[in-house]
Amino acid sequence: GLVTWALRREDIEGGAKAAAEAGVDLGKVLEGARDRTDGVRLTWKLTDPYAMALGGVIPFLIAWGATPHPAETAPPAGELLGVTVEHPDDAAVRSALDALGVAADVSPGVAPKLRARIGTPNGIVEI
Repeated sequence: GLVTWALRREDIEGGAKAAAEAGVDLGKVLEGARDRTDGVRLTWKLTDPYAMALGGVIPFLIAWGATPHPAETAPPAGELLGVTVEHPDDAAVRSALDALGVAADVSPGVAPKLRARIGTPNGIVEI
């Protein structure tokens, strides 16, 4: 199953601040880099993916800047059609997702839970 997820947000500092104002700490903004086998250097910024805000149902943020997005060279896998979130404090989740501009279905649940609907050439898959 899904443990957490990422949200592309080029204004990553603004996103982290908006989340904090909604009561959710996404952790420090970190930087990373790697070189692809073709010599292209990928660089990015991201909030701490291990912060696991509200049990992991709030995405960590990633900004690719001028770097080519890795999906440009990845084989096609599918299209994200939607995200569903369950959480005991669904109001806090909704507030944090709204602050980040994330459209997701949020409902009360006994434990944090994420579901993703992905459209593939073979039909819709739910994880």
